[in-house]
Amino acid sequence: MADDLARQLTKVLSTQTEALVAGVTEALTAQLGPVMLNDHKKDQDAVSYRPAEGTARCEVCTNFLVSGKCKAVRGQIDPNYWCELYEPRMRLVERTSIPTISQEAVDGG
Repeated sequence: MADDLARQLTKVLSTQTEALVAGVTEALTAQLGPVMLNDHKKDQDAVSYRPAEGTARCEVCTNFLVSGKCKAVRGQIDPNYWCELYEPRMRLVERTSIPTISQEAVDGG
């Protein structure tokens, strides 16, 4: 008799636990889902996503991922586009003229 009661109690508790876990999971998904789905990212239209101008392009931006995604913008990203969130990985060094040595100096003259 005690064994039957223990089995019934275990079955009831197990069912209630499953229902509780399902309810908590659903509530957390509803609350955290947007965060987990990169809801912090902005739409392409909102950041003026457009064809690149000059050297500024997604391909060299700190937010660009090799997978063709962006850390800051939703959707597939074209490496030859850019937006107002563009931030270069490295600052481009302005080209300056490189000193040259004349052939006369090389020849010792």
